[in-house]
Amino acid sequence: MGAAPRAREDGVSGGAASALRVGDWDTLRRDASSIRIAVFVGEQGFAADEEFDAHDAHALHALAYVRDQPVATGRLL
Repeated sequence: MGAAPRAREDGVSGGAASALRVGDWDTLRRDASSIRIAVFVGEQGFAADEEFDAHDAHALHALAYVRDQPVATGRLL
């Protein structure tokens, strides 16, 4: 058998501290929007009015959480 998983320096090792939620835009909009604005608008310089589009309403969205805080998002068109 392999070695037991080790915790990262920030203390996150998975389990109850992390979660993946998948759903529609109406359900996940608030958390997904906050990440997309921070990353694509704030860090990468995309125009805020171009970050969200008609595909959001029909896409499958996924959000990763650590300690109930959203940390990553993606969408499948």
